[in-house]
Amino acid sequence: MCSPVSIISYKDCRKLFPTMLRRFILCAAPPDRRSSACKGDSGSPLMCEGSLQGLVSTGNFPCRPPFHPTFYTRICAYHTWISDTMKRNS
Repeated sequence: MCSPVSIISYKDCRKLFPTMLRRFILCAAPPDRRSSACKGDSGSPLMCEGSLQGLVSTGNFPCRPPFHPTFYTRICAYHTWISDTMKRNS
């Protein structure tokens, strides 16, 4: 299933989650904030113009309002490790 989301700035997300947010995490949420990633969505992709930008790290549980932004692992933070691992295993 696809759902349009908007990236939430690091500064704004840090205000919401001061102890949880790290630089390798990004936050996103649907513009209407009526849904979120839920239990079982971990690992789902965050795509931007056909390019993988993140993977669902955490979402809401239980899956009901109020919905909070979803945390995604920033793929770019692991680009070197991913490339090296793929080369070693090709």
